Amino acid sequence: MVDTTLTTKMIEAGAALVSKLDDQGVRPDAAFWFYFPDIQQWKLVLAEVKLGIEGRDKFIKESRKPY
Repeated sequence: MVDTTLTTKMIEAGAALVSKLDDQGVRPDAAFWFYFPDIQQWKLVLAEVKLGIEGRDKFIKESRKPY
């Protein structure tokens, strides 16, 4: 069984990812870690309101732009 504790290393990695996205002009409206008990795994969940309006492909394209 996997450890169900969210680690400091995971939190720091998530913060670093969100920071890099911010630097590229992609600013998620929410970011949080969620534990999925069915697969016994933590996942970083990002939410972006514009995604529903502009579509997933545009959001992904914007997040990959070199700045």
